[in-house]
Amino acid sequence: MATDDHNLSILEAVDSLRRLNIRKEGITLPNIVFIGDDSSDKNTVLESLAGGVTLPAVKLPLIIILRDNSEPEFHLEIATNPLKKVEETKIYETIETAMADIERKPGAISEVPVTLVVKKDGLPNH
Repeated sequence: MATDDHNLSILEAVDSLRRLNIRKEGITLPNIVFIGDDSSDKNTVLESLAGGVTLPAVKLPLIIILRDNSEPEFHLEIATNPLKKVEETKIYETIETAMADIERKPGAISEVPVTLVVKKDGLPNH
């Protein structure tokens, strides 16, 4: 549909702006924030939204981009490293390793973002 193509173009433009880190310029983009106590099922909600992808508990900004795609495809971007393709079974481990590599005080919340792009059949484009 033309409307779907138009909406997808807008979402891709927002994604491009996010990668440029325009937040530093005081420009905000749409966000949903999950905050809660440990073991309060935040990850269960995120995993459900991300099409069943298994995610570790994170204490850093996790940006999840969803796209409808007939072939499953997954990409991770950590800090300023460009998006790289990753197997679904390696997402959990890759994010865990990235969190360990990002310098932060134990228990502190990092400002270094991780972006996960999930492309799967039937996902909404968000």
